Amino acid sequence: MNKPVSLIIADDHTMFLYGLAAALAAGTDLTVVGQARDGPSLMLLVERERPDVVLTDLDMPPVDGTSAIFGITGAYPDIPVLVLSMHSGDEEVLGAIRAGACGYLLKGAVRDEIVQAVLVVAAGGTVFGSVVGRRFGGQSRPLLH
Repeated sequence: MNKPVSLIIADDHTMFLYGLAAALAAGTDLTVVGQARDGPSLMLLVERERPDVVLTDLDMPPVDGTSAIFGITGAYPDIPVLVLSMHSGDEEVLGAIRAGACGYLLKGAVRDEIVQAVLVVAAGGTVFGSVVGRRFGGQSRPLLH
């Protein structure tokens, strides 16, 4: 049996964070090892837990998610960061990618899509959900590399 992928989840909406953690941990190959509600807490958790993947939102005052992504990828280049956000604008998506995110999904993604995306980035791939993929890559299906 393969070792479960360890995951830290970050989102400033408490109930969304709890629900996402429960959904991803139940019956998957993922183990949620930490939850953060803001960028500074996320950085501390990553330093302490050294997860296989970080799944983060972009809106997490006082530090925005893009800055947190840049901090994580700068300090821990071997830990892939996957964004799960409600924002699909060019500025947000490209900002996250420039900061080092290796994937971007919208919060409308279903559980199985999120689980698959986490597994893909944990294995060294990149993932862009179907809406983002169509917009930036001309694809009508999720981009999984």
